[in-house]
Amino acid sequence: MGRLRSDTLSLCSRDPVSLYNATRYAAFLASKGQGAWGKSNWVEICQPYNTKHLLLHSWDEEKSQLIDLINSEKPNLVLIGTMTICFPGAIECAKLAKKILGKNVTVVLGGKHINETVYINSLNEVSILKNAPINLQKEKVIPDVFDLFVSGEAEHLIVRLGELIMTDSNPENVKKRIADTSISEIDTPGEWIISTIIEDEIVSQVGNTKLKNDEVPSAISVFGTKSDGFDVFPGTVTGQLFSHYSMGCVYKCSFCSESSWHAPLNLIHLL
Repeated sequence: MGRLRSDTLSLCSRDPVSLYNATRYAAFLASKGQGAWGKSNWVEICQPYNTKHLLLHSWDEEKSQLIDLINSEKPNLVLIGTMTICFPGAIECAKLAKKILGKNVTVVLGGKHINETVYINSLNEVSILKNAPINLQKEKVIPDVFDLFVSGEAEHLIVRLGELIMTDSNPENVKKRIADTSISEIDTPGEWIISTIIEDEIVSQVGNTKLKNDEVPSAISVFGTKSDGFDVFPGTVTGQLFSHYSMGCVYKCSFCSESSWHAPLNLIHLL
């Protein structure tokens, strides 16, 4: 989320594709009435699920949409995805959620910026860079607004978080349960890292089971799509293809912090 005006011609999609990919399995379970997600407020609107997601382009112009959604849904789990350039906006979203909901919400930060700053190194250890959001929060550089930080493939991990929060929604208790390895003791598919801060120390748990993408429903089949074209091509309908490609972009542009130089490409899965 940046400072782009809503009336600016652009190639911006109206669909938050990354969040769709991350939450598609949770939404699928909700639609089937299965497990904790089948008892959540996602069931109420079965199709489309789009109203549970927001893609904000301008904080000044669209902040009210987030306020309205938080007040109407009163969520106990908020998932925020961010690229590096959008990180300041992610902080503002989290601050607003905490201000309105207080101790009744667990805020989780994920997305490409986390993928490139928290990763498994060549020694098979968790590396956390100095500019990683969790390190910035630990060092008090940014406010204490994020409870959990997720790097990697979160489809099944988000389902598991929902199950934990259904039994106890207090974010401090959720963080302690993560630190006590209650996640890693359970077979949660995907290559992921979930981190939190306990008593000023960073604690991480790791999942290293290969995600079988063909067994996860596509984002399109669960959420549909709202984007049928771009405003820079007035009157022209453009075809769009959702894809799932591990942790980074397929290109290696030298100027971009999201390139596959930083987040190696493992898989392209067309949906």
